[in-house]
Parts: sequence; C-alpha cells; structure tokens
Amino acid sequence: MGLRFRKSLNLGKGFKLNLSKSGIGYSFGFKGFRIGKTAKGKNRKTISLPGTGLSYQTETKEDSSIVKDIVKKTTRDDKSIKDKTFDEIVEDVAESFTNNIK
Repeated sequence: MGLRFRKSLNLGKGFKLNLSKSGIGYSFGFKGFRIGKTAKGKNRKTISLPGTGLSYQTETKEDSSIVKDIVKKTTRDDKSIKDKTFDEIVEDVAESFTNNIK
C-alpha cells in the first residue's frame, strides 16, 4: 500500500477545494449530491444517502471547454500562474466553475 495524502478545504456555500498528492481539485454541492473536477482533470459526480455509507460515483474524462476556461482565467492579465497568489488561483477556479455550471 502506497502513501496517500488528501485534504479538503471547505470554502463555504458548498464549494470545496481538494488537495492531494496528485494536485488540486474542486467540487461543489451539498449533502447527498456533489459535482467536481479531480486533480487529474476528470469530472466526478457523486450521489449518496447521507448517514448510510452508500454512494454512487461516476467519473468522465476532462471537458476541454471547462479546462480551457480555467486556464484562460488563471493566466489573464499576462500574469503566469506561477506569479499568482494562492487566493488569486482559488478565485479564478471558483469563478470558472460557477460560470460553467449555469
């Protein structure tokens, strides 16, 4: 068994930022239903029955339009993602995510 790392940060209003050894993912939802993007770029949808431990999860390949939008947002103003603060990156990802679920 290999070493695993995962930390989930609740940013409020159903938005979570998920940190893992693979990278940064994010999700949006509420108890019983959640959609998001994994650190590896896959879309994930989860439906669960809270309190039972039962859930159903699907994963699909990345949606290039969402990924392109996030890349566009995180590199605006001719600023490389390397030059951005963590807060700026989180804002850009959250904005892209909410724009794509409308």
